[in-house]
Order: sequence, then C-alpha cells, then structure tokens
Amino acid sequence: MKTNMLKPVIGLLILILTINISKAQEVKTFLDLPKLIVNPSLDMSYSPDNRQFTGISSLAVSPDGLMWAVWYAGITPGED
Repeated sequence: MKTNMLKPVIGLLILILTINISKAQEVKTFLDLPKLIVNPSLDMSYSPDNRQFTGISSLAVSPDGLMWAVWYAGITPGED
C-alpha cells in the first residue's frame, strides 16, 4: 500500500475503534444493584428442577462489610 493511502486507512481504523469503544460504554447495567432474592424457595424458577447446572460461585466483601454471593445457573443439561 502506498504511503499516501496509509494515513487515511489508519485514520479510518482509529475512528472505527473510537466509536466502538464509546458505544461499549453506553450500557452500564453492571453498575445496577443486584436483585436481592429474599426467599428463593417461593419462586419455582429457582427450584433445583429448573437448575440443571450451576457455575462459578463467588463471594465478595465490600469495604463497608457488605457480603455478596454470586453464581450463575441454567435450565439446560450442560452449560451453554
């Protein structure tokens, strides 16, 4: 590729990357507080029959002492 074509191509790539990075930050659901499930036994969607797998459990403690237990689960026989 000739040098006079290289600058516009690099400029276009930088513009595309900048737009993609800024779009990625539009959805900030990771900042939403997690839903507190007080009594999961009252909701059938949390029953063992509807939970064919569970994975990556974790526990975190915030600086002010709040504890968070997290995991994911699914309804298919294997992780999907």
